Amino acid sequence: MRLWQGRFMASPQPGSVLALPHEALQALGLVGGETVVVRLGQRRFQAHVRAGGGATPSLARMSRRLLAAFPLHAGHRLWLRREADGGLHLGPVLGFMSLRSIYAGQRACPYAGDQNFFRDACLLAARTGGLAYVFGPNDVDWSSLTTRGYTYRVPPAGGAGRWTAGVFPLPDVVYNRILGRSAELSAPIRKVENRLRSLPHTAAFFNPGYFDKWQVSETLSRDLTIHGLIPRTLRATPQSVQELLAGHGMVYVKPRDGFAGRGIIRVERVAPRRYRVTRLSGVRPIRSLGGWPTVRRLVGATARKTPCIVQQGVRLPVYRGRAFDLRAMVQKDESGAWRLTALVAKLAAPGGITTHIRTGGDALMVGPVLARVFGGEAPQVRRRAEEAALAIAAALESGIGRELGELGMDLAVDREGRPWVLEVNAKPGRKVFHLRPAWNQTWTRRLVYYGGYRAGFEREGRFAGVPPAAPGPSLPPGAEGRQEVALAPALPGGDAG
Repeated sequence: MRLWQGRFMASPQPGSVLALPHEALQALGLVGGETVVVRLGQRRFQAHVRAGGGATPSLARMSRRLLAAFPLHAGHRLWLRREADGGLHLGPVLGFMSLRSIYAGQRACPYAGDQNFFRDACLLAARTGGLAYVFGPNDVDWSSLTTRGYTYRVPPAGGAGRWTAGVFPLPDVVYNRILGRSAELSAPIRKVENRLRSLPHTAAFFNPGYFDKWQVSETLSRDLTIHGLIPRTLRATPQSVQELLAGHGMVYVKPRDGFAGRGIIRVERVAPRRYRVTRLSGVRPIRSLGGWPTVRRLVGATARKTPCIVQQGVRLPVYRGRAFDLRAMVQKDESGAWRLTALVAKLAAPGGITTHIRTGGDALMVGPVLARVFGGEAPQVRRRAEEAALAIAAALESGIGRELGELGMDLAVDREGRPWVLEVNAKPGRKVFHLRPAWNQTWTRRLVYYGGYRAGFEREGRFAGVPPAAPGPSLPPGAEGRQEVALAPALPGGDAG
């Protein structure tokens, strides 16, 4: 892989000229006087390569015509890669696709989503030799392969950074951060997504969209390597609910497109032909006790509103009187490998049937929780959960045939410490990161580095912009932020699905 990184400044030379220092010409296998195609994202222009750039070995110069055509600001640091066809590829260019915010007039960057994440990602991309920006589906100009958007920029002389509007080349890599299932599924947005994917120089487009719980279960169940991690799941009908109740005594009925615990019903057999049905009204659980007609009526009312699944319930351990499961956040790293970024314990509200924070749940550091419940077995329980999260991510990506870059998943750990996957989210929120703010930095770093890797700016199998590792002891994958606390064990009793 022929790569070189440098700063690109304006040159007064006429025409489309790229003046490179000797070090760059040598690294890229170029000779002064060649005419090559130079590409930034999806934009391509012919340029005359000349030896030059001044005495600074990391400085290149572009004629003003070429600099404006891409466009770049003077002083931008980028990688330059020699492609197989002899052309030059500037980048990487990473685009965050989001929707315009309804509060656009109140924000310097008028897009919905985590503004701090967008800012930090733009700054990190610039520091590592790339370009990142935020754009919307309606901002694209297909005729010029550009888009209006915003990037966060710090002036060359230093000082306070600010959001800057501009016209940018369509990116090498698109990170899909459109929030809202109805918007994601709308025909206009689907059309833009498909067209971006089909462009000849789109190296990656992730994540593909919101998941359907039935399709996720079906996909994972086909993979024999992780089959034992999947609770038995069926399409919700009175017959399937009755079948799973007969085998497991407790089930969860869930809308296939539900989120944050909305619409979930738990059904438990408490005696022969006697059942308890628990559902949520806001965050308050409502319970009904009765025979099979009661179950059929309440479950049927939910299933008529929206397609549902019924899932085998898993008996959860309890921490200080509250049932808990685990939230795993996984991402691709600078070499395209799945890594665990965070693992936390999520506690259900007292008497609650789900652990979602929106329904009264709480998030805690996982180490103390597992140590109290599982005692000396806690490290093994945690390791099995981490391994399960990474295996699920790889199996799901392979099964759906679409590129993924990040996932959030809820894992149940039963009383024996065995992990079960309950749900997988393609666009996870990061509310649990308040427990350890450094996780936000890890999240941003991995997304930007993975984008650089997928754009092709890699050396020895990893993104070339990754700084050299500082000397010191290494941690196993997923060990960031671990806190193992030895407490007296207090054993289980709870459930989830």
